Amino acid sequence: MIKEKYYTLSFCLLTALLPILAVDMPRSMAFSSSIISVIFAGLYYFAFHQKLHFSKTAIWLCLITFTMAALSILWAKFPDLASEQVIKLTYLLPPQILMISLALSLDKEKIKPYIHFFSYGLVIGSIYLCFEILSNGAIFNFIRGVPMDLKVNLAEFNRASVFMVLYFFSAIALLNIHFKKSLAVLVMLIPTVTILFITDSQSALLAFIAGLIFLFLFPYQSKKAWLGLKIIILAIMLIAPFIISFIYENFAESVQALPLMPQAYAGHRLEIWDYICRYALQEPLHGYGIRATRSITDFDSRLAFANVNEVLHPHNFVFQIWIEFGFIGILVAMGVMERGISLIQHKFTVTQQKILLPTMMAALGPASTAYGIWQGWWIALLFHVAAIGLIACKFAEKK
Repeated sequence: MIKEKYYTLSFCLLTALLPILAVDMPRSMAFSSSIISVIFAGLYYFAFHQKLHFSKTAIWLCLITFTMAALSILWAKFPDLASEQVIKLTYLLPPQILMISLALSLDKEKIKPYIHFFSYGLVIGSIYLCFEILSNGAIFNFIRGVPMDLKVNLAEFNRASVFMVLYFFSAIALLNIHFKKSLAVLVMLIPTVTILFITDSQSALLAFIAGLIFLFLFPYQSKKAWLGLKIIILAIMLIAPFIISFIYENFAESVQALPLMPQAYAGHRLEIWDYICRYALQEPLHGYGIRATRSITDFDSRLAFANVNEVLHPHNFVFQIWIEFGFIGILVAMGVMERGISLIQHKFTVTQQKILLPTMMAALGPASTAYGIWQGWWIALLFHVAAIGLIACKFAEKK
């Protein structure tokens, strides 16, 4: 039989390695966190002599996601591409259910001696990321057999920067288990802020600012504030495709001229969103099927900011849902979003909400500006960030 101590220690150590591994191999998250979840879910009964508590919320979320993806094959503009993505989801989603289920099942007292190792891993990963950025990717090149003095495009480290930010709020709570709150904040804040000063990732900066705004300024005790948050987010999801062309035509040049906006490719993003949405509204009911964007070659781009009219994904989860699943998909997504915010509001204390809501709002930043929703590493990251947040909530209250 497996001893509980060895089980929990191994889980915490391996989990702490993920942020470090992500620095030079961020895409590895697609399988590294999944492997951890499968192994430790499989060994859970032998360590604790009880069954794993499966998360019904995670199961429903994955079932809804898979069902929508599979149904989209029926109307897909490129059915072979859609089928390929559905197959990938069949082995990507189940481990994410296991990860969330592990986070909910692990006993607080059993993981308490070791779970703060994750915060140490995040600090080490952040320092390692700073070294890689400042050294122009010395280790990045070494791993790939490239001369170490060859300058790496710093955009290679943008994903890792986002990793560090999304874990930030949970890591403070975990470090606070054995350290004073002020010290825990300081230990996490210094490397994170350093990353934001030297990275090229505007998505990481946006995520961090959004998280801080909701940490310090959101009135958690106000029911009206929670209702207002839901209404604003759901309304944007519903009407965004109908207003983005107006924004692009009238404000793209002005936005691009603002500080930091050229580095964030703001004009390029608005141009992509404009032709994506105009194309999506040609088939507004059900869209063109999962992953259709990458194979569409006749987008009507104005070519003001980029000289191509093709793109792998819309760089915005709302517009991606619209073009792939149409009005049907966005209604489902709105239901999932409302349910997610309501769970945070009603199932957690204010102290716990101050971990989960800032993390959620931070994640919506890159999801709205940078990454495609079907990138395997991004799906795995979001589930793992949620799992770490749920674990952190176990220690956010004395009750």
